Amino acid sequence: MKTKKTLIVLLFVCFGFATLETKAQAVNVNVNFSMFQNDLSPYGTWMDNPRFGQVWVYEDPEFQPYYSDGHWEYTSYGWSWVSDFDWGWAPFHYGRWEYDPNYGWMWIPGYDWASAWVSWSSYDDYYGWAPLGYGLGINVSFGSIPYDRWNFIPRRNICDRDFYRHRVSHTNNHIFRNAVVINNYYGGREGRFNRGPERNEVQRYTRTRVEERSAYRGRPQNVRIDHNRTRRTNDRVNNAQRRNENANGNRDRNNNNNEQRRVDNNRQRNDNNDQAINRDRRQERTNRDAQPRVENNRQRNDNVPQRNREVERQRNDQQQQMERQRNEQRQNTERQQRNDQQQQMERQRNEQRQNMERQRNEQRQNVERQQRNDQQQQMERQRNEQRQNTDRQRNEQRQNMERQQRNDQQQQMERQRNEQRQNMDRQRNEQRQVNPQREQRQQPAMERRQERQQPNYGNNGNGGGGQQRQRSENRGRGNGKRD
Repeated sequence: MKTKKTLIVLLFVCFGFATLETKAQAVNVNVNFSMFQNDLSPYGTWMDNPRFGQVWVYEDPEFQPYYSDGHWEYTSYGWSWVSDFDWGWAPFHYGRWEYDPNYGWMWIPGYDWASAWVSWSSYDDYYGWAPLGYGLGINVSFGSIPYDRWNFIPRRNICDRDFYRHRVSHTNNHIFRNAVVINNYYGGREGRFNRGPERNEVQRYTRTRVEERSAYRGRPQNVRIDHNRTRRTNDRVNNAQRRNENANGNRDRNNNNNEQRRVDNNRQRNDNNDQAINRDRRQERTNRDAQPRVENNRQRNDNVPQRNREVERQRNDQQQQMERQRNEQRQNTERQQRNDQQQQMERQRNEQRQNMERQRNEQRQNVERQQRNDQQQQMERQRNEQRQNTDRQRNEQRQNMERQQRNDQQQQMERQRNEQRQNMDRQRNEQRQVNPQREQRQQPAMERRQERQQPNYGNNGNGGGGQQRQRSENRGRGNGKRD
């Protein structure tokens, strides 16, 4: 009876430990590269990238992350991407995406969970999102991500499962160059990432109530894995490599051979993973078959206290392991936050330097433009003054010339009159000298005319005869003198 009670207590302890372990796994999700590789290998190919290391490429060349086969749902962590792919639990909530011209979108593994590793923005009546690339923090500016990686849809369609019907073509993304990044971050113990638009704002635009869904963190238990698809994916990658080899020619033949060897290694690694998965499955079946025997042996074991101590020791070890993992995750989160802050500060400093340089250039250009305008105005004023001075000088010269001409003409006329007078005087003198008697004869006639013109002429009793006689006497005396 005592043994049965002890066994019942032991079963309760084991059941409680299992429950505790399950709850801990639900809160603290631990992922590793092997888990990613096993779940993603059937749907794509793993390759070694010289910049990013091991990356995964999906088999569909038309695939676009956070756009193909999925939709957005609002959760307590913000807007979470719900993928329709069986493997969507990993690449859309861990790691980053980068685009390669030859292979398309490549997923770079990461170990920090987020509802979606994207950057959100808004412009007028549109919401936009874009995958965060390698090395980008959550505090990025709109121009840090290429325009053709953004997806813009009307705000009212953000909750639609067929939102892709309303997406603006990537060729027209230049109209959103003034979009504003939505800085709405989640900063809980799960990590720090962008939550996206506010719930109330979305409800105002969609005019519907947005329900809050539960977000599952971690790997689902019912992941379907198709190992037959691995070879088809590798064949697609091999075909792409052969096309690149034909296009590049002999110059890149060595590089393609190296790439082929990496693909062969990846194929061998995938085959090894398949074998490991088969071994794990056989081991699980073996463990399930051996579980009843273990329970029977445990029941037959009388050393229950020692087993309890071992269970307690295992529980303590697991708790310590969980605590170490939490500390590592917290340290990784703090380290990532510090790196993000440093990158953000560096970007801000670069932007400030660029803005200052731009302002200095604009000021210098404005000063140069103002100087050119002042110089042009000064030259225009000088030309106007020169024209005015030239016109004034011409006017003065013309006036002086006209005045000089008038003076010359007056002087010329005066000289001519003087010459004429002189000529007339000379002629008179010559005439007097040549014909003095004619002048004497003419003089009495002139005197008589003057006497007739006098008013008292003829009024005297003499009738003017006295004056006439006097003139005759004078004439006679004059004649006598001449004789």
